[in-house]
Amino acid sequence: MTRIPDSRDNFAVLPERLKERCRSLNDKAIETRGEFVLYWMHHAVRGHENPALDVATALGNRLGLPVLVYQGLSGSHRYDNDRHHTFIIQGARDAHRELQERGVRAAFHLDREGDKPSPLRQLATRAAALVVEDFPARPFPRWTAGLAQRSPVAVIAVDCSCLVPMRAQPKRFTRAFDFRRHNQDEFKRRVPLPWAEVEPTQPA
Repeated sequence: MTRIPDSRDNFAVLPERLKERCRSLNDKAIETRGEFVLYWMHHAVRGHENPALDVATALGNRLGLPVLVYQGLSGSHRYDNDRHHTFIIQGARDAHRELQERGVRAAFHLDREGDKPSPLRQLATRAAALVVEDFPARPFPRWTAGLAQRSPVAVIAVDCSCLVPMRAQPKRFTRAFDFRRHNQDEFKRRVPLPWAEVEPTQPA
């Protein structure tokens, strides 16, 4: 298979505003013969101002491949309840409509029994690369690390949550006012900036 030889080159096609949000979760290269670039969407459930979607789209445009957005929901979590699941499904409906309008295909997997394996790993075997959200709250760091370990292709984590990316912080702040004071100038600079979407050039 044709490969981009160095995992550091996986970010070469990205603009700086996206590159600063990315980190590799494994040492695999992008498989240029994949069927699509796969994006696992779980918290940044939106088709606009979404850095992970833009990273996947930029890679897909470079490779001449479409983007496939995957979202899943099962009933196997400790705090599952109808209200929470209704919220997720209603949000997914709106986000998937927005993705469709942008020319991006999205798939939603609902495991009604709560005991079936996610198809995410199987989809990753067909992908050129897997883009995930760099979401620091449990259990997602463990899930993404396990997925990256088993993935045959590059897994790229993208910070979709922070105005100033987590990786740009010089330390772990223990007091909120220290965090705000350190970042206030950067907040002022970034807040007025419009978010430039990366539009897909490949058909869904």
